[in-house]
Amino acid sequence: MANQYQMGIRVPTTTQVSVPGGPVGYIPTWDQASTSTATATPTSAAAPPATPAKTAEQLYWENRTSLEAAEATAQRLRDQEAVKSFFDTYGMSALWGGAWDYITQGYTDPNQIAMMLSNNPTYQQAYYARFPAVQAIREENKKRLAAGQPPKPEPNPAAYVALEDGYRKALTGLPEGIWGDSGDITEWILGDVSPTEVADRAQKAKDYINYSANDSIKRELREVWGMSDTEMAAYMLDPDKSIDYLTKEYEKRQSHATVEAAGEDSGLTLSDSLYSQVAGNDMYGRSYGNALAGFQSVAEIEDAYNRLGRLSGITTNTDELVTDQFGLAGAADAAAKKKGLASQERARFSGQSGLSKNSLSAKRAQ
Repeated sequence: MANQYQMGIRVPTTTQVSVPGGPVGYIPTWDQASTSTATATPTSAAAPPATPAKTAEQLYWENRTSLEAAEATAQRLRDQEAVKSFFDTYGMSALWGGAWDYITQGYTDPNQIAMMLSNNPTYQQAYYARFPAVQAIREENKKRLAAGQPPKPEPNPAAYVALEDGYRKALTGLPEGIWGDSGDITEWILGDVSPTEVADRAQKAKDYINYSANDSIKRELREVWGMSDTEMAAYMLDPDKSIDYLTKEYEKRQSHATVEAAGEDSGLTLSDSLYSQVAGNDMYGRSYGNALAGFQSVAEIEDAYNRLGRLSGITTNTDELVTDQFGLAGAADAAAKKKGLASQERARFSGQSGLSKNSLSAKRAQ
């Protein structure tokens, strides 16, 4: 068998010849030759060029830029906190949503932001609700400008709050509830009345009562109206404004005295606070008879109620009976407690107690 590749003819695998890459006298098979050719080691690609090291100047500017960005962020947070504190301090929390919108636009001055909000249709009414004198000044300024007059200046929030504080301090020593509400403050700001002027007016009224008023008149006001010296000073300061307050105070004292007298005449000893609560209902405060009937109903069952409490190991007091009798705050709880004690009594004696079925059910005053 002498087959071989001659001019394209295959040489048998047993033919011994010398080929590159193989042993002398051996020709690889077709598959081996193909594999050898396919797995030939390729030429290695060139390595990429090395990145040049940053210079000291480049590192400096990169670090500086990073630090400046961090400081800018920290400053924005400080600005936000300052504006938020300003709005909370001056009672403008309802305007914070609008303030935040301006902060995100780069505004940082609290007073500037507040004044912008005062002209923003979305937040203007909320601003006026907090600072009503500003609205009054703007309405007056429309008339002044139409008449060719210069506008009145309006206070910013910080100045407005300073005026509020000044007015309230000026009223120290006068009865609370007569002056110092938002209406008074608006009137004083609109009229350019300073806190010092308000304080002077109040002091003159107090000085008159303390040093100049007729003693007999003062004595009568105390005895008949129950007025204190500070209430007399309030009347001297502004009779028209104070008379409603003084009348209400007088009526409260009269009602309290009526109810207290009815309670004492029924043999009860109660706190001023409880008498005042009963007196707050005109049905009793303005009727000695109604108050007396109610307190007498309490007196009739007071001893039995307290005795049942001791038998059941439950603390009781007369205030609970008064609360239930006159329908004061907590009446439902007091009634339930009274009913529970009566039920325990019936259970102990199966209805044979010395107490009648209605012993804790005194009829309410009509």
